[in-house]
Amino acid sequence: MMLLAGPTTAHDLLFDGAVADPAAGLALDFGGQLNGNLPASVGGEARKAVARELANAAVELTHLDLTDVLASGWQRHTELRAAGRRTRDVPGTRETVVLAEHRISHEAHPYVDVLLGDARLTRVSLTVLVTVDVTALAATVTAGRLTGLSSGRALVTGTLALAGSPLARRSREFNLALELGFEEGLRLA
Repeated sequence: MMLLAGPTTAHDLLFDGAVADPAAGLALDFGGQLNGNLPASVGGEARKAVARELANAAVELTHLDLTDVLASGWQRHTELRAAGRRTRDVPGTRETVVLAEHRISHEAHPYVDVLLGDARLTRVSLTVLVTVDVTALAATVTAGRLTGLSSGRALVTGTLALAGSPLARRSREFNLALELGFEEGLRLA
């Protein structure tokens, strides 16, 4: 398993992890953004309820672990998987895989349907996007697992948008060799 030092979730990245009740804060932000996205027939209390539901969905999604985003991308990387199979099949071998620049991303699109009886008045959607741009990565693979990094940088960017309008966007650069620790390694093969 890999462990990332510093901010470890998309919520930490976007909000510095400092918001005591992130759903309440987001609901207030969404309240203003919803005006152009809801029909005029939707009253004030209903707008607040929609904002609360969207905020709860956003908070849940932003608890996405950034380490999991990296792990998921690397487990699908062709060269790392091939090295994983080779080192698994020949015990005691170790390979260093130098990877070109690459991007790993995770995107989710939750939504809230606003209903009047059984009729849908509108659908308000959120987008949570995390991208990781990795450069200069040298990965060590042993016994079918990614077990270390000798270099590499990652620019992690998180974006939260409501109906296509950005609400929060933040980036942070990580020195992967210094900030990414390995317990048992990441299974590749």
